[in-house]
Amino acid sequence: MNKSRLYILKLGGSLITDKLREYTPRIDVIRRLAMEIKEGYIDDYKLIIGHGGGSFPHVSAAKYKTSLGFIDEDSKRGMSIVHYDALRLNMILLKEFLDAGLNVYTIHPSSISLSKRGKIVSIYIKPIIQLLQNDIIPLVYG
Repeated sequence: MNKSRLYILKLGGSLITDKLREYTPRIDVIRRLAMEIKEGYIDDYKLIIGHGGGSFPHVSAAKYKTSLGFIDEDSKRGMSIVHYDALRLNMILLKEFLDAGLNVYTIHPSSISLSKRGKIVSIYIKPIIQLLQNDIIPLVYG
């Protein structure tokens, strides 16, 4: 990458969702953040945006106890439901960032990493590097 500085901006789940109400994004906050990022973004650095899940995947993760791994048949279905819930929030952020004029692209963590017992054991970062080299902001979550 020819730009020397890389910044990672993490948007916490409790900032972008109402954690007291299930599956409730704070659209006004997300839009404001998108505009602030757009206004503050300059071409001499690279940016990665990450976000938490807030009131989206944490609900289903608790219900299916996915942090414990595959403990029963419901765990397998639960993994997919947690992923779906995280995607729902990510799509909201992606739309708002695109509407604000940011060139962003979602990288799904489950597509580039493997974990074991809650720890990442392998990660493939080339897709992130490729986006950065093409002046596209990777949008990651998890």
